[in-house]
Amino acid sequence: MFLYDVVKVIYSPVKAFREVLANPKYLGPIIIIIISLFLTMGTQYVSSSKYYIETIAPSNRVAWTNMTDPSSMWTSNGTVSKISQNSSILVGNYSVIASIPNSRGISLKTKTDSIGTIDCSEESGFRTFYYKLWYNSTLAQKVSNAILRFVSFNNESNYFQFDLLSNAGYLNNSGTWINANVTLPHAPVTSVSGWTIGGSPDWSNITGIEFRLGFPQNGNLSIQLNDLNFGGKYQPLIDVEGFANWLSSNLVISVLNILVRWLIFAALLWLTIKVFHAEGSAFRTLMIIVGYTFAITFVYLPIEMLSVSQLPVLYFPYRVWFPTSTREIGLANTAISNIFATNWTSTAPYIASIAVAPISYAWTIGLFTIALKTLHSSSWKRTVMISLVAYVMALVLSGIVLSVF
Repeated sequence: MFLYDVVKVIYSPVKAFREVLANPKYLGPIIIIIISLFLTMGTQYVSSSKYYIETIAPSNRVAWTNMTDPSSMWTSNGTVSKISQNSSILVGNYSVIASIPNSRGISLKTKTDSIGTIDCSEESGFRTFYYKLWYNSTLAQKVSNAILRFVSFNNESNYFQFDLLSNAGYLNNSGTWINANVTLPHAPVTSVSGWTIGGSPDWSNITGIEFRLGFPQNGNLSIQLNDLNFGGKYQPLIDVEGFANWLSSNLVISVLNILVRWLIFAALLWLTIKVFHAEGSAFRTLMIIVGYTFAITFVYLPIEMLSVSQLPVLYFPYRVWFPTSTREIGLANTAISNIFATNWTSTAPYIASIAVAPISYAWTIGLFTIALKTLHSSSWKRTVMISLVAYVMALVLSGIVLSVF
């Protein structure tokens, strides 16, 4: 009998509401809402499976450059220490700095075993190296040579080396920060501009990082590093968050969303009836009516789920999905919007999934109208107005309430 009532609400709402209101019970709406919850979770799972988030090493962005004692991890031909920084642009409260007087060159590199072993293999490893770098020379000299070196197997004879002067995007002028990322090459590196190789390194076994800058003349030199990370490796959002965490957080939000909408829709429908001086209805009866209108989720949620399943995967950089600095936070929303606009907005499946929402709104208002007309002898015009006003107010209020959570 229950399934018959549900189907009837979808294809023959007038008869369905007459039968429901002849013997109103909570059991039907409760079962409908439980099924609606499962469909909602299914839709969210399909959507989340389309989100791939960049993962980084180390997982904590400040782990290598915001240290109490940088000399425990870093070494240089000069003196290594930490320095306070502008956290609105950079990450963390400090950066690692190395300084040396009266020299033509300065280096800053990690100590043996300080970063562990990083897998940068082409098949499954990290394929991008991010860094923020600042340097200074008291003579305001331009750098004559600058290299980035990745040591392999904890042996400085085995390395991949990159010429930072091969592109303007890897090194700024003296006294200014650069926010750079280096794409790690596919083998063999000798075929890639700017890369050289020493010994027998392996991208799956990177154990050290070194920056080395050279200048034409002796001077007081310093080099400062911030936010060093390997990245370029993407995983589904559900894997990044962990399935248990994803399920618990989304389940709580979905339950709250459905229950809040159920209660607010019924309350505002009851209140609007009072404002319009229409015949009164018991709040319990209106709760049951609103509960049965959730039956339309059996139609539009599967359509939405199918549409979303046809969309391409979205790739979100770590700094966009987990912004840290004030500058990154300000840019993150724009970056995410651009990713959606570039990959989804103009596609037919996305347009279909978006079109479902206004159709469901209109359908729900229509069901409210039919139910109220079945309950009372008010005119169709008044009944439509009551349903429309109540539904719009309920959407706004439920959105405000749910935003708190």
